[in-house]
Amino acid sequence: QYFEYDYENCGSKNPEHVEMAIMEGDARHCSFENLDIRYTVGAGTRFRLAWLEDPYAQTKLVVREWVLRNTILGFNVPKSKIGAEPAPDDDWVPGILTSRGEVADNGEGCFTSPFRELGTLTKKRFLTVSRFLGFRGMSTLSDYFSIAFYDAEKRFISGEIGFQYHKIFIPKGAAFARISIEDEDIAKARGTDLKAFLADTPQDCAWRNVRYSFCRTLGLSIEDGFNMLFEDIDISYSGDESCRCASDAEDGWDGMQNMTFRRVTCHDNPNGDFTVCCGHSFVYEDCDMGFWVMQRVHSAVFRRCRIRGGTWDCLTLTRDGYKRFEDNTYDCKAICIGTPADTVLRTKVDPDWELVLNGGVFKGKSAEEPMSVTAGQTGRFRDCTFENCVLKGPADHYADCIIGPGCTRLAK
Repeated sequence: QYFEYDYENCGSKNPEHVEMAIMEGDARHCSFENLDIRYTVGAGTRFRLAWLEDPYAQTKLVVREWVLRNTILGFNVPKSKIGAEPAPDDDWVPGILTSRGEVADNGEGCFTSPFRELGTLTKKRFLTVSRFLGFRGMSTLSDYFSIAFYDAEKRFISGEIGFQYHKIFIPKGAAFARISIEDEDIAKARGTDLKAFLADTPQDCAWRNVRYSFCRTLGLSIEDGFNMLFEDIDISYSGDESCRCASDAEDGWDGMQNMTFRRVTCHDNPNGDFTVCCGHSFVYEDCDMGFWVMQRVHSAVFRRCRIRGGTWDCLTLTRDGYKRFEDNTYDCKAICIGTPADTVLRTKVDPDWELVLNGGVFKGKSAEEPMSVTAGQTGRFRDCTFENCVLKGPADHYADCIIGPGCTRLAK
């Protein structure tokens, strides 16, 4: 089925970067349609940041060159000044920014940064506030923050409420900015890893009627992008090695936003179908596939899908947001909602935040071939119907459900 990869003559490093179609950088209003992509040792398609234009270069070198050409605005107090007494105009203060750009005392928990010069960011017209690179996630106790813009004399121009990683318009004449965040204490605020910058990522683009087959690493690789449409996509016989899935939304992490997957079908893949490691506001409509959705995926929607198995993790509100399930069909051997009870976690679970699946119908083939259903430590089924299923997890995680014939309960 597959061509052999010649490691000796072609190199053993990163064969997954041999790709058939790439969309990267500041690509806008583009579309790829009516394609048949097959027989590649890497990914069939990859969407990525501009600074990854040379995947074989040393990553630190590529990023350093990008940083030299762009403004990366840090809000932290430099480490050299921590422990010393910061200058009054270079220190965080308790309170929150008002609609007039002033700082008002609102009790405990909110802190406002010193002024930071926008520099070349003003040429880009937009900025984002977030962690810069790596396994990012939300940096503070809330997804939201306040930002105010000031002119060269530090006179207030305008302000608004922002959401980490999402674009904010820079008003004309702005030269400085400051932000307000919610955090544990002022020491945490002083050491924040929040930065203001704008990466060049694809946006407002579409992939329609594309078929992937025999892509060794994976068919569809999504690393970054905003407001993207994937429609009438078929992925098969892909994901043998490396990523080991038909499609993977991973390396861009929170930079992947507002993605719509409509009528995407994954079938006959040797390992997993669709792995979702991160991203904001993914919408799956009328798709046919299995899923592995990690707990960094923020506010995804699954609507009218044929779900052929999967796991949906959940930890906290700031990491997971609101995931929704609407009118799906569950045709699978196993499904897990919420992080399994025996999972070792690096992040503390929020006991007051759970992933809830409402109104689903789950039917195994027979009592001899039941469907395995797990309600993890952060997952609940509500108003669902079960038949020929093995139900795992606490009984109160199946509230108001109909437990039909052929079902058995396990404590774990």
